[in-house]
Amino acid sequence: MKKVGILNFHYSTHNYGAVLQAASLAKYIESLGYDVEHIDFIPQDDSKTLKRQLRTYLGKVARALKLLPPLSEKKQKGAKNNEVFDYFRYNWIKTSNEKFTTGDDLKRYNFEYDAVVVGSDQVWRPAYTTDNMMFYFLSFLPDNVRRVAYAASFGVSEWESKYNNKVNLVKKELEKFKAISVREDTGVSICEETFGVTSEHVLDPTLLVGREFFQSLLPVTSKLKYHKVVYYKLDVDAEFKLFIDKVSQSYSNSVENIYLEKTGADYSFYPVDMWVDKIAKSDVVITDSFHCVCLSILFEKEFVCIINENRGISRIKSLLHALGIEGRLFNNVNDIDFSKLEKIDYQNKVNDKLELLRESSSEFIKKALDE
Repeated sequence: MKKVGILNFHYSTHNYGAVLQAASLAKYIESLGYDVEHIDFIPQDDSKTLKRQLRTYLGKVARALKLLPPLSEKKQKGAKNNEVFDYFRYNWIKTSNEKFTTGDDLKRYNFEYDAVVVGSDQVWRPAYTTDNMMFYFLSFLPDNVRRVAYAASFGVSEWESKYNNKVNLVKKELEKFKAISVREDTGVSICEETFGVTSEHVLDPTLLVGREFFQSLLPVTSKLKYHKVVYYKLDVDAEFKLFIDKVSQSYSNSVENIYLEKTGADYSFYPVDMWVDKIAKSDVVITDSFHCVCLSILFEKEFVCIINENRGISRIKSLLHALGIEGRLFNNVNDIDFSKLEKIDYQNKVNDKLELLRESSSEFIKKALDE
């Protein structure tokens, strides 16, 4: 059986989307008959470096001057039960026996993969990968290992000019890839116009693997109280809180924040399977998260997505445009009126488009990994 390694942000803590897309891609490639594992690359924590300290300080100043949005609730309230993400990884994300914390570790190791797939998530966004950016273009691999990108994301609509000094290096690595696919239509343009390489636009792994996989994650039995409306908002401000108060009144107070759970005087993250279950059993979802939108679509929910420019909007615009539901994206919460929103026609419109995209995405990964 051929062995495939995957490189993405599987290690990310406090991020439901990161672990769910990682598990989804592994599950799908495994279903094609490959032995699959994630390369356990967890970049060294640079939180104590002068550069990070300076960035934190400047962030505080900018927020005080209202030049940046407020910190997300998790950072404000300090939820620390990281074990819920570790537990999910232990059960659903197989990783390499060897752990890597630096690029030198990766370069020194003798990998025995037939192929390595990088993606999904914003693995090609230098602002996120910083000093490790070239490793996410698989620069550490020997030439005899097949390189594939599946739904890799630049996170923005254009290559960020501050990284123009890296263009030739990235181009050199991309030319070694057997096949390249990206998560946004804007990514296709970046590949062609900035790096001169061809790529395909494919679905995020969560949408590729499909609803059945996520149903298999759900708790068999649960004593949870479920709500008609759930919201998963990464960045919350006073305006959003007022909006949620109004929504709560309209839905008989059956509204729940599924980002954090209040436990006594503290806050904690919901287990990953419980987070999925709360979306699955709701009627309406309010979010600014890409992967929360993906889950809402898979479970055929009425949803609205609020634009969050700081976290990258091209991925959400690209997906909603492809499915013909751009009307679910809003610049401002004050523009949202549920009574005037036409119901999403999953049965006659969205699901058919999604299935066609799933077929082309599946065909891409099959061909990319095949001899």
